[in-house]
Amino acid sequence: MGYIHKNRTFVLIGIIIMVSLSYAGSTVFYKQSFEKVNRVVEEKEDKISELANSLLKTQKDLDTTRIQLKDKQEREEDLSNQYLDVKGEKETLEGEKVNLEENLDKAEDSLKEIEEELEDNEKIIILLNANIVDLELDKDSLESELENITDISDDYLDDLESICDDNDVEVLNITKCQDYE
Repeated sequence: MGYIHKNRTFVLIGIIIMVSLSYAGSTVFYKQSFEKVNRVVEEKEDKISELANSLLKTQKDLDTTRIQLKDKQEREEDLSNQYLDVKGEKETLEGEKVNLEENLDKAEDSLKEIEEELEDNEKIIILLNANIVDLELDKDSLESELENITDISDDYLDDLESICDDNDVEVLNITKCQDYE
């Protein structure tokens, strides 16, 4: 039994050595595996960190782009409002222009009518002035004739008065002489 007991001890020592060797081997294996996994994890963490930094940069760029887009939309809205205002003002001014052109046409027509009326009135004035000249000439002529007739009448009256003074009125049977006495 001593032999079995010795064998057993050897077997047990062999098993313990094997277990120790396998434990040491597995420790080395797991250590290398852990280091390998640890390196992979560190690489992944580095990549994640890079991705996080990239994501933060992209987020900043996105925020900047959003701000720029918002500003652009506000400018576009302002420009759109300005465009609508200018368009409305343009339409109003075009309407006013049409009205002014119509008023101008009416004023030009009225001016032409007034000019024609003025020309007619100037012709009438020329004719009336000619009539005035003719009438003044007629007046002068009639005044001259009246003066001649008055002179002749005065001469006749003088002659009649002298006849009435020189002669006997009753002999001549002139009843009008009494008026001259």
